[in-house]
Amino acid sequence: MASERDFIVLLPHEMIRIPQESNFAWLTMFYALPRELVEKRPECLDIPRNIVKLMDSEKHMKLIQGDSFLKLVWDCYAWGIWQALKVPNGKGGYKEITGDWQNYSGDFPIWRLTYDILRYFRISYETEMEWSFQRLFFMPPDMNLPWLSWRHFSNLIFNLTDRIVEQQKLQPIIDTVWEQRQPEDYTGYNLKRGEFLRKWNHSRHFQHVQRHNNMSAGGSLPTN
Repeated sequence: MASERDFIVLLPHEMIRIPQESNFAWLTMFYALPRELVEKRPECLDIPRNIVKLMDSEKHMKLIQGDSFLKLVWDCYAWGIWQALKVPNGKGGYKEITGDWQNYSGDFPIWRLTYDILRYFRISYETEMEWSFQRLFFMPPDMNLPWLSWRHFSNLIFNLTDRIVEQQKLQPIIDTVWEQRQPEDYTGYNLKRGEFLRKWNHSRHFQHVQRHNNMSAGGSLPTN
């Protein structure tokens, strides 16, 4: 059954509906990833960079339906958004999130927020960017999308993140989460976590409560 949340593509002799709940709906964001990130999942490098050729390939359509494809897209963008977010610096201004991203638990609310921001990215891609499904389906059959450069991708991530945070009024939420960090927001044994714990309970040790975490903490893709 058609949904109001479907992406609609109008072609000369047909109309195509793409459910937002499908893996295929993340293809526009996949095509904007730089090659350096897609190389972390080598099997995805061969995905045709022409949507018509892709749909004619049973092998690659099956690949897109898998969790590996979805994880690649989600983790790469969440990792980029994380670096673009700003947190209070304690002096009335803002700074980048301090420390290695791997220092933080996947349950840290700001990590979770990066994944929530993905849906705003996808809407922007579909309504404002050159990677909309409408444009992809109008590409000449012999044309392939070029790879986005690392610099172009970085600028896109930072500019779009800044705009979404402002439009959705997310900065107050980020501020509150950062200023009320908890020991379990850090993971592993590292200097930043140790510094935080000493401030929290005047000790170098904290009895960690083991939790099952089914969410990727930004993934291991960018550092492999």
